[in-house]
Amino acid sequence: MMFIAQGLKAQNQFLQLTLGAGAGIVTTYASPTTKPNIAFNGNACYYPLSYMNVEVEGQIGKLGGETFNQSGNNFTNKYQAGIVVLNLQLGNFLERSRDPFSTFLRNAYVGAGFGLIHNRVTSTINTDYYYHNIIPLIPIKLGYEFNLSSDFGAPILKMDLSYSFNSTLGRGLYGDYGPVSQPVNSYGYFSVNLKYAINLERY
Repeated sequence: MMFIAQGLKAQNQFLQLTLGAGAGIVTTYASPTTKPNIAFNGNACYYPLSYMNVEVEGQIGKLGGETFNQSGNNFTNKYQAGIVVLNLQLGNFLERSRDPFSTFLRNAYVGAGFGLIHNRVTSTINTDYYYHNIIPLIPIKLGYEFNLSSDFGAPILKMDLSYSFNSTLGRGLYGDYGPVSQPVNSYGYFSVNLKYAINLERY
């Protein structure tokens, strides 16, 4: 994705940094019964192009659900995660146009990256049960970015709506009592973020 973006020609480019924070809903896909919960995140983005950024994100939240092998045995995972994602917007590929629909599509994006998640799992049946580990995480992200710009056209404030599907490379989202036949666990995170933009250069 970075190789493609380096060869793209775009007008009105801004070299930027953004600092932001957000909140949203997380849902685990590691068990038959899931319980949506709230998660929070902080992020920093570097924009080498106006429509491409490298994002560093920290998440903290709570995943919940019911285990496979014990009906009524609910688990809670008060997790922490650190993620790096490359996001590429459609504006890199669409020509500038006065068509409102094309203009709207320019800020839609897709991203992928790598991270680590620290699982901290407890059980409602066995109050002494505590399980924690750190495992790799692969996020795939879809989103849309709204920009509030200055009179010179440089973004100064961004609002980001995104959904990320996060797959873990190993067990741990629900502890060590799930079946071995479930090798990959995952969770979804829908979030709303506000980002303050620092414009470093225009070229």
